[in-house]
Amino acid sequence: MNVLNPPPPPRLLNWLAMLLLTTASPLSAQLLLQEGFEVESCVPVNLNCEPGLTELVDANNCLNGWSRWHGSPNISINNNPPEGTQALRLRWDLPENFPPNIFSEGVIANLPSGLAVGDEVQLSLQVFVNSGNDILIELLLSNGIQPIPLPNGGNSCLQQPVNPNNFQMLASIPADNLGSNWQTITVPCTQVTGNFNQLALRLATVNNPSNNGNQGSIFFDDIQLQKEPTFTEPTATITNITGDLCSGDALSVTYEICSDEDVILDFTPFASPASISIIPPSQSASVSSGMCKTFTFTYNETTELPLGAPITLGLNYTVSYDGSVCSYTSTGTLSQSLEKYCFAEEACLPDGQPFYALSGGNFSALLSEGLLPPAQAATTPQFLYFEGDAVVDFASYTFAQGSILYFDEGVELTVPNGNSLEGLKSEFNGCERMWKGITVEGGGFLSLESCTVSGAQYAVQALHNSTILIANNFFQDNYIGIYKPNTMSASPEQVNQPLPIAGNTFEGTAAGLLPPYPGQAPAPGTSGLAGIVASNCNLLEVGIGSTPNSNFFREVRNGLITFNTGLRLRGANISDLSGSFNPTTIAFPSAFANFHNLRGHGVFSGLNDNSAALVFIGYSHFEGLTRCTHIENQSGIATVNFDLNTSIDTKDGLIAANHSGSTVLKEVSDNNLEFEQYGIAGLNSSGVIPFFGVRGNTLTQLNNSSYPFTAGVLFSNAINPSGNSFVRDNSIGMTDADGHGVSLSFVDRVVVERNLVAHTGSSTLIKQEGAGIHLSESGDNNNIRENTVTFNMQAERHNTRGIEVLNTAYTYLCCNTTDGHRTGLRFKGACPDTRYRQNDFFDHDTGLRCESDAVTSLQAHAGNEWLGSYSIQKALHSGGSFEVANSLYLVNFSTNPPMTTMNPLPNVSTPNTPLLWILSDDGFEAENCEADQVCGETRNPKLSRYDSTAVEGEYLGAGEYGPTRDWRGRRSVYQKLQAHPELLNDNPLMTAFWEEAANTEVATVGEMENGTQRLFALDSEAEAQLAENGAQLEGYLLSIVQLDSILSTELSPVDSIAYQAERAELREMLEGALAQRSGWVADWYSGVPAEASGLLNAGGETATALQATANEWTVFQILLEMTATSSPALSSEQWQTLLQIAQQCPDEGGKGVLHARTVLAAYESMAYDDEALCNPEQPFQAPSSGSSTVSELRAYPNPVQNSVTLQWQDAAQELSLYRADGQRVAQFNLQATDRFLEVDLSAYPKGLCIAVVHLMDGSTQSVKVIK
Repeated sequence: MNVLNPPPPPRLLNWLAMLLLTTASPLSAQLLLQEGFEVESCVPVNLNCEPGLTELVDANNCLNGWSRWHGSPNISINNNPPEGTQALRLRWDLPENFPPNIFSEGVIANLPSGLAVGDEVQLSLQVFVNSGNDILIELLLSNGIQPIPLPNGGNSCLQQPVNPNNFQMLASIPADNLGSNWQTITVPCTQVTGNFNQLALRLATVNNPSNNGNQGSIFFDDIQLQKEPTFTEPTATITNITGDLCSGDALSVTYEICSDEDVILDFTPFASPASISIIPPSQSASVSSGMCKTFTFTYNETTELPLGAPITLGLNYTVSYDGSVCSYTSTGTLSQSLEKYCFAEEACLPDGQPFYALSGGNFSALLSEGLLPPAQAATTPQFLYFEGDAVVDFASYTFAQGSILYFDEGVELTVPNGNSLEGLKSEFNGCERMWKGITVEGGGFLSLESCTVSGAQYAVQALHNSTILIANNFFQDNYIGIYKPNTMSASPEQVNQPLPIAGNTFEGTAAGLLPPYPGQAPAPGTSGLAGIVASNCNLLEVGIGSTPNSNFFREVRNGLITFNTGLRLRGANISDLSGSFNPTTIAFPSAFANFHNLRGHGVFSGLNDNSAALVFIGYSHFEGLTRCTHIENQSGIATVNFDLNTSIDTKDGLIAANHSGSTVLKEVSDNNLEFEQYGIAGLNSSGVIPFFGVRGNTLTQLNNSSYPFTAGVLFSNAINPSGNSFVRDNSIGMTDADGHGVSLSFVDRVVVERNLVAHTGSSTLIKQEGAGIHLSESGDNNNIRENTVTFNMQAERHNTRGIEVLNTAYTYLCCNTTDGHRTGLRFKGACPDTRYRQNDFFDHDTGLRCESDAVTSLQAHAGNEWLGSYSIQKALHSGGSFEVANSLYLVNFSTNPPMTTMNPLPNVSTPNTPLLWILSDDGFEAENCEADQVCGETRNPKLSRYDSTAVEGEYLGAGEYGPTRDWRGRRSVYQKLQAHPELLNDNPLMTAFWEEAANTEVATVGEMENGTQRLFALDSEAEAQLAENGAQLEGYLLSIVQLDSILSTELSPVDSIAYQAERAELREMLEGALAQRSGWVADWYSGVPAEASGLLNAGGETATALQATANEWTVFQILLEMTATSSPALSSEQWQTLLQIAQQCPDEGGKGVLHARTVLAAYESMAYDDEALCNPEQPFQAPSSGSSTVSELRAYPNPVQNSVTLQWQDAAQELSLYRADGQRVAQFNLQATDRFLEVDLSAYPKGLCIAVVHLMDGSTQSVKVIK
């Protein structure tokens, strides 16, 4: 029952009651007091009155301070109180006409813990009214009521009254409303408005008492005052969001509630927009103190929302506290703002991790939609599935470490100009079908470190002028790992590399490639084409260090493929390629049009279209593949270094197939190669191999039974004008008895010295006719010296030769050793002016053998030694009298006991002539090789029959790499005559050729061919600088790798800062060294056209037979000049030069004419009347007044820098220039006879303009001009 009235004004008259004080538990209301009045009667209470005063005590009760004027309290045992047996009885006796007022008040109890502002309290009590008409019962909080003397001046004290300014009314109860039975009064919870420490009771009259006064009594029992405790509100968080709102799926959100109190919660979830429904719509639950509970709600779309639509999900909750006496509740709200996203559900995605499905687009849009974290703020891994192409339109964006990205079929991630993307220890994967990969456009930057990229067509596609940093990544099951396509933006193009591509693995797995995306071309097959493919790139740096562990290539069809690209490959490990081809295929001309069919190559490098490239391959390992390295030079200029490489179980080592280009094998050294067919081979068709150096290699042939011909070192048709080529200090092990250790066919002026060739084959593998060193149809002045050729089998069981010379003139064979062959030294065909001296022949069937057509010229006191045993004879000449007479061998019998007159040479045989072959002569024979003047002299070159054939313009034998020679052969002859004019003596053919060629471009071209050595070779100082730079690069790179390893460990902040600073300093020094090397490459490119230009300008009128090569070099010069200046525009002079070449007869001008037309076609479409051009009676005329050489309006040069010449055919009256927007900017009046006009455009802005000529017949012609 709750009966409350406003309290009356306070009045002086107080009383005091003693109550029992108790305290509740901290998790429930604090019981400030509870009184059932079960105390002993008449217990004195000390009021602490002032000295001299006594307490006022009523003899009939034991409660002090009650006013005896109007009544007195006492403890009563009547009326059966609800609590115990005693109750508090207040009785009164008011006089007649007592005005309405307070007639008694007093403190029930002190509150030791006190109450403060904001506390909440609840009061309850039991009341029994015996008689109480017009009486008001008031309960209130007070503070600081103290004892005071009685106002009558007596010697007793009472309490002071309640301070009217410092109390708070709790309840005002009219006694008239109470019945005559015990009733429970509960006062609603009240918020305390002040600071109080006492509970007081007050009685007042409402009306005047009757004439008989007012007497009565009220009983009180079980008085309780409780304070509401302070509660700790529960905490609420979202612990999980699963599913999505895509494809009819639902979004499941889990909330967690944790509480330090015993509570009951009522939940009401909400969502915005209203089209999202929620199950269940509400929920209630209890949570015990110190516990947590989770609650899950499901959100569904009732109306489809668009992707990216803003969504708010949340939970309103109300908390009821079990320990509250005031029914205290609290409320809370938890919400999450997001946008509609979809989780991918592709079968390829790993279980247990949701992947956000992104429709693609610009990263900035994805970020604004909340689907990506801000740039450079991605600190937690991202799990994304890209359903469409995406563009990184941020200056710098980084995927957080541990991110995993999947890409739908055909999806491309692009990094455009001015933006960059970085990935660290992240994954980029295809899904059900291949994705396109990451494309870095010109000006874009991509950094991938310790990432995995898989399932892509081109995992990384770097376009012209892009920048890539690729280190320590796994490229798995991609069609191509890193791809640099030819975009035709420049010649050559470039890819910027702050560091070489290093530490990566390019591999295929047992799973193989994903199926192609729709429209993908070409079809990728089941294994990757190559780890790296690059086309038209000035220089690609791949690998660091001097051990083969910088980059790994395995289980792909090829390791690296390049076209018209400089390559510096170090430390590659290329093994177990999944593709192979027939090794007898030594040329791949179709690869330029379709390289996708290549397979089985560790490195394939192709050149054509007069491109120039430096190719360095070193410190690399090849294993389990068809060919380690293949150089396919169609019509370019290649300089190749192949050093310090190893191979195991390979069919071929290094093959250089030179068609009509120029290939310099500058340094092929210190390799250790296993091979089956060819160890090292240079095969030339109609081009030139001006120099090769093969030194210090170990070449070991594996057992072979499937190739018609094999060789450790093979050079064929290698025109060698420099005369410095060599095969030196190599160790060659041959298992094929039909194979040659060193084979030179149609090769001039090569030194083959100090090589060890060992045939180690088994009898089951022996075929026929192998030789340790084989010379066939070669030119002049080959020098074969100090070689050792051995065979480990019995001589009669094979038909191998130590050294074999076939149709080769002017050859020196000095100081060689052969052992164990059927024939030690064999000659066949015309070998005039050959010298074989100071050779040692051990254990052969026949030491020296000349076939029936062999002619070697006179050998005087050659000093050869026949040692060991011979099962047939020491020497055999099967020729007739002519051949023997022109191959005489002079020996001083007195110093050579086995060949004395007493011994009729039983070990020498000439079965087809009675003439003696080996004759006695008293001349001097040197004791050893060092003392032999012929072997030690500087030999002057001699003219060969091939020189005569070349001068006469004939062609030699056919074949893919046969000795076809046209003007190149004449050029070689001219060089020889120029260096040795004494060869002209008594030679009418050569004299006539010299007189014809002197002071013409025959001489210039010869000089130019010699100049290729200056174009490609470095002097000693430059070589030293390059070596020093290479050592610096290697040192810097290895130091950075070591620091990165240290930084990957846990370091103190101080150490981490120090190591980072050291790394930054090394990086700066490394970039400086790379810049220096790049500068040298640029100098090399800029030097080529300067050298070529100087050589060409030295000549006079071009001879018809040499016009083709002059044209080729001129076009090449212009292209390189454009490359050096990075300008796509032709100068007026370049335009005129190309036009003059393009207007030549192709039959006379050769491929250079076609090349010039191709260049001009890039700027303007032109037609050529080859029938007229090839008719000398109708020469091409340069633009002039009155000429009629064109059928439409033309402009040249185009693009133009300053002035442009416009040319037309028919009579015209006006010529106008228009901007691209159609506005006319210039107008020129013409005469009817005008056929061309030169216009100065220097004052016009850059861009496109249109020239229009108005003809007399009313028609117009136009041409676009680019400035």
